[in-house]
Amino acid sequence: MAFKISEARPRKVQKRIPAFEDAADDEEDSNPTSSSKHASQGEAWVAKGTQFGEAGDYQAALRCWDQAVLIQPNNSSLHEMRAQVLNDIGHTFEALQAAQQAVALQPDWAEAHLTLARVQLNYGEPQMALASYQAAAKLKPDHSDVLKELPTAQMYAKLQQQPGTRAH
Repeated sequence: MAFKISEARPRKVQKRIPAFEDAADDEEDSNPTSSSKHASQGEAWVAKGTQFGEAGDYQAALRCWDQAVLIQPNNSSLHEMRAQVLNDIGHTFEALQAAQQAVALQPDWAEAHLTLARVQLNYGEPQMALASYQAAAKLKPDHSDVLKELPTAQMYAKLQQQPGTRAH
């Protein structure tokens, strides 16, 4: 079963991070034709979120990336980064949605499949995780993380198939 992220987007951003507030932002919000400014604003949110994420401030990173998703909903790497952080902070269902969106947007990207596999394993779905690891391995056979983690997924998937056992 595939989960989808809602396509609905609010007209205005309700919560802003002070570093990005200035008069140009207010002008841009009221001008829907400023697509290049919107794109660069989206990139700024992504970059700021990445800085927060690398510093370990995952909540701030997510706030930035949530703003970026409103501007760049088809940015697969943005969804993939969100999935990693959401998974790390225990928001597994949201992480699953973000990882699935990343794979849907860029199905030929091994990293997206790897992140989806990790989230699926954390969500308690080793069979699904195994399929995602295998998809990542098919796309990038020499990926060190896939090669390292695939046996664990295989073990959990096998355990799940045994009656009376839980894989997680």
